[in-house]
Amino acid sequence: MGKKTLIIFSVITIMLIIFLILFVFSSNKKGEKGLKLPAPTRVVPTRVDEKRQPTPLPDKIYISGVEVKNFYKNPKRIDESKDVFIVEGAEYSIVFLSPFNHFKISILKSPFKETREKAEQEFINILGITKAQSCKLSVTESSPLAQSSLTAPWKRSYQGGS
Repeated sequence: MGKKTLIIFSVITIMLIIFLILFVFSSNKKGEKGLKLPAPTRVVPTRVDEKRQPTPLPDKIYISGVEVKNFYKNPKRIDESKDVFIVEGAEYSIVFLSPFNHFKISILKSPFKETREKAEQEFINILGITKAQSCKLSVTESSPLAQSSLTAPWKRSYQGGS
C-alpha cells in the first residue's frame, strides 16, 4: 500500500504543477483569467552631477494670499509631517502646520499676557508682515490647560492682537 499511495501522491503533484504552469503562462487578453506577470523594464543609469547646486529657496512665499518671509530657509526643524518649527523656546513656540496651511502659537510660560504679546510680535517680525496682514492668516494661539485655566483662560484665533 505504500507504493500505491506514493504513486497517487506523485500523479496528483505532477497534475498540480502542470495546472499551475498553465495558469501562470496563460495569455492575459480581455475576458481571460490568469496571472499577469510584470514585464522587465530597462534601467537607465543616471549620472550624479556633483557640481550641481540645489535650487535656492525664494525670499518670500505666499500663505493664504499673504506674502511672507520664507521661514523654510531657517527653521528650527521640520518633522516627518512636514510641520515647520519656526520658534521653539521655553516661553512659547511657533509652528507652521503645512498640511493645514495653519500657524500654531503655543504660550508655554506665565505671565501669559506678556508672553503672548511677545510671541505675537516675534511672529509678525519673522514673517515680515503687519498686524493687519496677520489677520488674514490662519493662526491659533493656545496655552497648557493646567496652567492657563488659573491664570489665562483663553484659546482663540489670532486677530492681530487685542
